Amino acid sequence: MSTPLVEARGIAKRYGPTVALRDGQLTVMPGESHALVGRNGAGKSTLVAVLTGLQAPDEGTVRFDGESAPPLADRDAWRRRVACVYQKPTVVPELSVAENLFVNRQPVGRGGFISWRRLRAQAAEVLETWDVRVDPDARTADLKVEDRQMVEIARALSFGARFIVLDEPTAQLDNREIDRLFTRMRALQDSGVTFLFISHHLQEVYEVCQTVTVLRDARWITTAPVAELPRPALVEAMAGESLAVAERAAVRTAAVDEDAPVVL
Repeated sequence: MSTPLVEARGIAKRYGPTVALRDGQLTVMPGESHALVGRNGAGKSTLVAVLTGLQAPDEGTVRFDGESAPPLADRDAWRRRVACVYQKPTVVPELSVAENLFVNRQPVGRGGFISWRRLRAQAAEVLETWDVRVDPDARTADLKVEDRQMVEIARALSFGARFIVLDEPTAQLDNREIDRLFTRMRALQDSGVTFLFISHHLQEVYEVCQTVTVLRDARWITTAPVAELPRPALVEAMAGESLAVAERAAVRTAAVDEDAPVVL
């Protein structure tokens, strides 16, 4: 079997008396789209913060391609391994696409000034390599949301990272834009890019992912091939109870006397 691209074991993270994660586990194989799901408070954000080097775990280990994760202070080493595209864009809207791709690492020419010609050429090369069809000179604020996301992904790939975390990437997209995003994800997978896909929309997990990991109550619950995990079983793993039980409980909660007063 091939070595996991990313492997986290026994991850624990506490903030004072609050246990944000007590048993985080994740194994992502090269080239797959791996879903990470769980209700709010399940520990997803904490695990992502550890996987991207924003937080050090109190316990546990993280390995990339069989090697231990770099020290938190070595940001360049982390950028070569992993990047996260958040629901809220991290691009600078007023800068061009080329400037966003190479912010803080612009090529310089004589006298130490930015070489705009080389910047545009390098940006065009990155965009062409990853089939991101936007104008390097375009103002980033004028791009569609899906194109801004692709610019962020291209920027991460230009550092050398081949593991991309997508945190609720479809939240601001319509159905056609979602379809285009998924098509681009599949094309990038074919080029050797691996995704960790976080979404509350379970139908998207079944559409674009091959494997799913479930967290609940700050613990790892299960990891399984998506094709072998029926949706009711996935919901049960996330909620801790069967869908039928949850529906009956909701009906009981909703029962109200006919003569109850209106309070709002």
